Amino acid sequence: MPLLVALGALFFPRVTLFLLWLFTPYVEQGPFRMLIWPLLGLIFVPYTTLALVWGFNTEFGMIQMLAVILGIILDVGTTSNAEYVRRRRVIVVEERTV
Repeated sequence: MPLLVALGALFFPRVTLFLLWLFTPYVEQGPFRMLIWPLLGLIFVPYTTLALVWGFNTEFGMIQMLAVILGIILDVGTTSNAEYVRRRRVIVVEERTV
């Protein structure tokens, strides 16, 4: 069961973070004290937010720091890939109209 949760977090980070927020106290008692920060994390950097929630609810050490760094890399990678695909789609549409 924990493996399925980890795979769900990897493939659907926003859904996993939202379900954690609804059904567990991890998000409130962890790194976030105000409502706005986990909401912004849910929208803009879901992998980093998940890593922070996990890190602050366990003993924050080297593995948790690596998870946060990996979350940052995943967030930057998915965002930059989405921008690349969007630009490529615009170029293809412009070539077809010409």
